[in-house]
Amino acid sequence: MMRRHLLPSSTGIRGRDCGRKYSIFRACSIGAKTPIATFNLKKTNLGYYQQSLRQQHHDANNNRLLPRMSIERASRLFRTVDDEGRALTSQDLTRHCYHLATFGEKQLQLNAYAKLLSLDEILEQASKSDERFRRGCPKSILDGIPVTIKANIAVGKWWEMPNAGSRILTHGKGNATVATTHIDEIYESDIARRLLKQCGAVLIGITNMDEFGMGSLGINNGLHNTLGHDLCEGRQHKSNHSPTYNPLPWIHRISLMTSGTEPNAAGDEHFLKQIMTSTPENPHCIEDKNALENLLEEIQEWTRGCNIFEETEHEKSRNKSSTTSPLLSPGGSSSGAAVATAHGSSLLSIGTDTGGSLRLPSAWTNTVGFKPSYGTWSRYGVVSYASSLDTVGFIAGSMECAKIAWDCLQDDSGRTTEINDWNGDVCRDQTARIYHNHDDRDLQS
Repeated sequence: MMRRHLLPSSTGIRGRDCGRKYSIFRACSIGAKTPIATFNLKKTNLGYYQQSLRQQHHDANNNRLLPRMSIERASRLFRTVDDEGRALTSQDLTRHCYHLATFGEKQLQLNAYAKLLSLDEILEQASKSDERFRRGCPKSILDGIPVTIKANIAVGKWWEMPNAGSRILTHGKGNATVATTHIDEIYESDIARRLLKQCGAVLIGITNMDEFGMGSLGINNGLHNTLGHDLCEGRQHKSNHSPTYNPLPWIHRISLMTSGTEPNAAGDEHFLKQIMTSTPENPHCIEDKNALENLLEEIQEWTRGCNIFEETEHEKSRNKSSTTSPLLSPGGSSSGAAVATAHGSSLLSIGTDTGGSLRLPSAWTNTVGFKPSYGTWSRYGVVSYASSLDTVGFIAGSMECAKIAWDCLQDDSGRTTEINDWNGDVCRDQTARIYHNHDDRDLQS
């Protein structure tokens, strides 16, 4: 009975395991796909769980989330020119996304990024996009759009040695990027070249994942928070586990602190005001500083010394019959990709899907996961898991964003690949084919 009502089949937990001491990550679609908080089966009874479900159904504010910038809106604002100039530039938007990423990593403890590029590196890319818009020749509708890429995909000089969330592939070192002097030596995946060079998107960072893609909860990361930019260091986690957390509980709380704009009713003015007044300490522009401070203190309490297999001190100090943990699994293995998109620090996140690694986390984070047919995009530059199943795809914020990304990442002929361009002498596996040569200096500007 408990197994049927409480345990999703994806957890792999059997009914006889219900008395053991660990938290089961549970997500359930209610209204706008808002997951329920995790709970410990040892201290949770079915009656209270069913009661909380009924309360969430009747609580109109419980499904409230923040408005999310779309690719279409951002691209349209890039092209909008008034007496004061362009309404929005790529540098403005990417700076705001960097603030969101910083806030998510340092304050919300989301652990979405394996590496976050520095603000100077991000703005350097964005400035080239702005220059293309000034000349009236943007590369695509994705030009200037902030994006992220999963840690098992090579991204040239930004992530030449993909570690797939494992210290094994970093040789115990904290930085997986190897400096090279010749462009021919840079290892770059086919999908990264399409997105960043052909479409002109701006890379914000590299997203976390379950080690080698082996996991469905975002809790099997093998890096222990040692990679990336300085902001990823000094977290409050003191255990060997470094889980990625679902942002929806915190986004819901933050949405109740904002001005009250409904997600579907937010207009251009709402987003422009937020982007222009964004700061790393308060990217959501919350006016009630005391409420924000209280929320961040609560997050620190929940995540301090956090081990997902044990109760935190904050959990022990609370009455578990009336309060459940807000620490939610985002799903996996593309956990960081889903979290970055859900929180808004990335408008499009490239990932891989072998047995649900894009579709599962997107379902748990109120985003859209897209897994195309096997072999649609080349696996060249992707760390192999199961070569006959590995598929490159993405997570977007909405169906419209997913449609735009799909259209842009195809070639001019309307197909995602050109068999005639496949270099069979270099790679005999057609699904890992190489479509581009390494001399991409013509695409740098």
